[in-house]
Amino acid sequence: KQGARVWILDDDTGLCKLLSRQIEAAGWTCLAFHHGSDLEKTIRISDPDLLVLDQMLPDQPGTQLLASLRPGPIRSQC
Repeated sequence: KQGARVWILDDDTGLCKLLSRQIEAAGWTCLAFHHGSDLEKTIRISDPDLLVLDQMLPDQPGTQLLASLRPGPIRSQC
């Protein structure tokens, strides 16, 4: 979907930059987060079309964060 909003949560800044460039080159908007708490604050205001979560975050596992976001608007898991 052209113009889709993709959010990335990963503590690896290099990986976030790489993924962001690829996502933006595809015509999508990308926003990267490095801490789960930052994403949680932002998702209360706006929802992404796609959320890419790191499973091995230092402050909170991606699966735990995903579970805390349910049952809001983005709640499907691949």
